[in-house]
Amino acid sequence: MSPKEAKKILEAILFMAAEPLSLERLAEITGLSVEEVSGFLVDLEKDFHDRGVRLQKVAGGYRMVACPEAEKYLIEMSRGQKRNPLSPAALEVLAIVAYMQPITRVEIDEIRGVSSESSISTLLDRGLIMEIGRKDAPGRPILFGTTKAFLVYFGLKDLTQLPPISEFQSLEGSETENINLSSLEE
Repeated sequence: MSPKEAKKILEAILFMAAEPLSLERLAEITGLSVEEVSGFLVDLEKDFHDRGVRLQKVAGGYRMVACPEAEKYLIEMSRGQKRNPLSPAALEVLAIVAYMQPITRVEIDEIRGVSSESSISTLLDRGLIMEIGRKDAPGRPILFGTTKAFLVYFGLKDLTQLPPISEFQSLEGSETENINLSSLEE
């Protein structure tokens, strides 16, 4: 396969992929070596520099995304399209899980001061959190953690890209009055 053909094929694969693909998976699909795929992705990244799409490394893989300059136009295009956004409660639970994982439902409830059962169910259904084990404690409660889909949803390479909890201290006492932010710091 010629380099030109390999780049075309990789571009098409990334365009159609529902989730980020690792170098290893791209090599497996194309029959190329990981090194060849890596080199072609560098070329594609350069090719996309002045185009409407970009190559983004996220969650241990690669995906195509729209260029930042198109943001306001894409927002306008998506107006009126039906979405089912996460509720504030679900986002609150998701943030707690992201920063405190592994964490149990009871621990989440203690931080929030209210039941989180419905929000946890929603987040599990959407694949943003998952059961990652059981705590070595009486009753062996389920431990929750974030998923690869969480990283993709928020455009993060990994959890180290989450902003530090200290950035949220100014929110304490406003919309987050029920959350004890100091319990998130450890």
